[in-house]
Amino acid sequence: MGPVTLTTEEAAARYLGIVCQRNVAAKVVQDAIFAQEDAYLNGGGDVLAIAGPAAEMMRLSRQSVELFDDEYYTWPDGLDEHLAVVRQANLAEVGTLDTIVNAGRVEDAIYATWPSVDSSAAVQEIRYQLGLPGDTTASCSGYETTSDVLKQQMIERTEYLAQFHE
Repeated sequence: MGPVTLTTEEAAARYLGIVCQRNVAAKVVQDAIFAQEDAYLNGGGDVLAIAGPAAEMMRLSRQSVELFDDEYYTWPDGLDEHLAVVRQANLAEVGTLDTIVNAGRVEDAIYATWPSVDSSAAVQEIRYQLGLPGDTTASCSGYETTSDVLKQQMIERTEYLAQFHE
């Protein structure tokens, strides 16, 4: 079995499945940072209110890398270099997210340095080639938990195929 060459439609669904759950988590982290920065500037702030969402985003960022690296699937021609940029950007964020998760003070979490990897052009090129809208929020409707589903499918497939290689 495999590798499977994805059609444009299959690749579009897989791409959204990989990135959308992480995108939702990124918005939650952003909102938490803004809320806790406001609280910090007014004498308060709770580092744990940021750490929890950051831990989830870190998990999903690493998971997206695993799913992009899944050799069972072959993406349509012309996407590999752009997918590599998105993969690299997600991986680069893991270090900052780890800093946030382990921050002892709210100011260390809200002012953590984010990497300067810009994947926005690659994201839009992938979307263009796959016939997806440029809106990275609206197009994710229905894909909010799909990354976890794809990860579970990958685990089950790997376990199933392993029995033939013993």
